[in-house]
Amino acid sequence: MLPSYTTISSLNPASNAAISSEHTGRKPASEAPLLNLNELIEPPEVSISAWPELPKEAKYGLAWEIAEAATRDTEADPAAVLITAITYAGAALGRRCYTQIGNSKHHPRIFSLVLGQTARARKGTSADLVLQIARTIEDSLKLDSKPVPNVTHGSISSGEGLVYLVRDESDEKDDNGKAKYPAVEDKRLFLIDSEISGYFQGTKREGNSASQTVRTAWDGQPMKPITKRDRLTATGHHIGICGHITFKEFKTAVPNSETHNGGLNRFLFFVARRPKLVSLPRPTPEAETAKLVLKMRSAIEFATEEQPEGEITMESEAEIRYDEIYKIINTEAGSEDQEALGARDDAYVRRLALLFALLDMSPKIRVAHIEAAWGVVRFSRASIAYICDVVPQVNPLGDSILKALEEAPGKRLAKTKLINIVGKHHRPNINNELKRLNGNGKITIETEHTSGAPRQIFKLA
Repeated sequence: MLPSYTTISSLNPASNAAISSEHTGRKPASEAPLLNLNELIEPPEVSISAWPELPKEAKYGLAWEIAEAATRDTEADPAAVLITAITYAGAALGRRCYTQIGNSKHHPRIFSLVLGQTARARKGTSADLVLQIARTIEDSLKLDSKPVPNVTHGSISSGEGLVYLVRDESDEKDDNGKAKYPAVEDKRLFLIDSEISGYFQGTKREGNSASQTVRTAWDGQPMKPITKRDRLTATGHHIGICGHITFKEFKTAVPNSETHNGGLNRFLFFVARRPKLVSLPRPTPEAETAKLVLKMRSAIEFATEEQPEGEITMESEAEIRYDEIYKIINTEAGSEDQEALGARDDAYVRRLALLFALLDMSPKIRVAHIEAAWGVVRFSRASIAYICDVVPQVNPLGDSILKALEEAPGKRLAKTKLINIVGKHHRPNINNELKRLNGNGKITIETEHTSGAPRQIFKLA
């Protein structure tokens, strides 16, 4: 028996009478207002942006097969499952293979944020089948005495905690003369943080090292948080992070500094919502899950054992197509926040193309891999545009600057006076915020010549 479900497109006031009649045998009272079932799925948002549609090019390969299997008879969002599968695969495929960008080696290392309006977006259920596949692969690799990537549910509360999960052997010894903290053998890590708002809240605290550590993890560089005790380092690590957050949490928890300091643009953004109502969700058939497990394990072994360690290059046609995409990414105009959040989109196309090639067990990056990667990045860009429209960030520093200028004589202030009003503790961030406000047309910047050095005057637009 197939599960009972209703798609969003079929849920409208005109169809409610039929639904009521079918399930209760009673006609709704003609004078009673009809229930809008769309509001049971997701409360309405006032927005000038349409909900992003996943490009057909992103529906590619093994990652999309997992998304289709996971969402056929459940309420999970296909886009959310897709990016979760991609993030896990990127971590499990390891860092033996890379794509070369200038002097930097980029491995298939993916950070992603799944954003939903409420818990009804089913962000958490998007990980269920991916985790089931990961656990089955883990068990089979252990039986074969092979290295196993670590899969962890947890919170990125501190930089030290993240380093601990992929640590090198500590210099500190225990009472028996052995390392107090032995090295982690397999430094592949897939981390799901279902409450990643806590991480963003923590970045606001002075001395919190989490943001810098996460940025370093994405770069794949050695992580060495500065601590007074139990100093740990991590080298050769390969981490994939998938975080879940609601729109409201994103608005209140994410500091503006994360938008502009490179912290947030290391993540791909995927908005998610419940696409249909399924009263009796069914698990993915065991035979289908087993096939997906076999395909994923084969791809992991290809990337970590069979394919020679080194660069995976693009075929000539793929290079031509990437050149076209690169120009689009770097010439399309968006708001300052959109451009800041998408600043690594070109690098992500390269990383994702590498990932799709490895999942296909291909020694070359083909045009199809570039197109699939561009489809994923396009959805992230559309999600960012949607978020910037409906979820403007709370920005205490920006609000304080605008208030100070509003109350100042002539609605203008010199920089030194402005810093004194908003607080000297904002000095490290004020230049970026003034630049952002100017770019958004909220303030103007003038140069005033004095007997000494010229000074900048900031004026409310």
